[in-house]
Amino acid sequence: MKPLYLDADQPIRVELDGPSLVVAVEAQAARRFPLSRLSRLVVCGPVELPTPALVECLRRGIPITFLTGDGALAGSALPAQTRTSRLNDRLEEFLERPDWHALYENWRLAAERRQILNALARLRRHSSDLRPATVAVLLDDAVDALANQRGRIEAFAWLEGVLAALLGELIAAAGISPHLIADRRPGLHLLRDFTGLLSWRLKAELAAALAEKTLAAAVGRPWRRALASWFEQRRAAERTRATRLLDGFSYWLGGVR
Repeated sequence: MKPLYLDADQPIRVELDGPSLVVAVEAQAARRFPLSRLSRLVVCGPVELPTPALVECLRRGIPITFLTGDGALAGSALPAQTRTSRLNDRLEEFLERPDWHALYENWRLAAERRQILNALARLRRHSSDLRPATVAVLLDDAVDALANQRGRIEAFAWLEGVLAALLGELIAAAGISPHLIADRRPGLHLLRDFTGLLSWRLKAELAAALAEKTLAAAVGRPWRRALASWFEQRRAAERTRATRLLDGFSYWLGGVR
């Protein structure tokens, strides 16, 4: 199964035709994508996605991520869960605790420290100051030197969006109800938080790819297309990292007393 990226610079019309999505662009032949072969949908730009197509994607368990015209994450639509998973049950129980927020924040901060150390190791950099704001500047500077500031801003926004799309797919597969992922309690937004955690290493990987010249910087839509291709080449590695993070979170939840 593969993701479908609909990154448009001219209007795209998506229609549901039986078990497939038909994607039509003016002056081009329509293309057919069987839903059974789609893992997730990423939508950016002037894409017309009618309700029947949207609902059928969700009914079949295909999450949809919406990006703004410049590639930044706007939001996600996740399938409703018809089954109960152990992780979902653990999370429900955890959120009933009066001290859940403090416990969750401690876990998130510890996970972030590990991700930051992982990113610095990939950059082969050492920093005695591991505060997120400090390391974020190091990552910004590393990519700015190779892609300029505009390219870095576009790249980080786009990669966070496609990373959120992958996480949405895995979270749905893990059987977590959408209402538990965001705003079930003030301060809980699993999709945003997990995306932020995994973004540290992905940004370091981007800096390494630019330095090693396995990826050439650009601007605008060609840059996003190059980034999407690069991300798909890394998809197995990113899926493994995301799965480990989810598994670690589930294990932690099971041990909270």
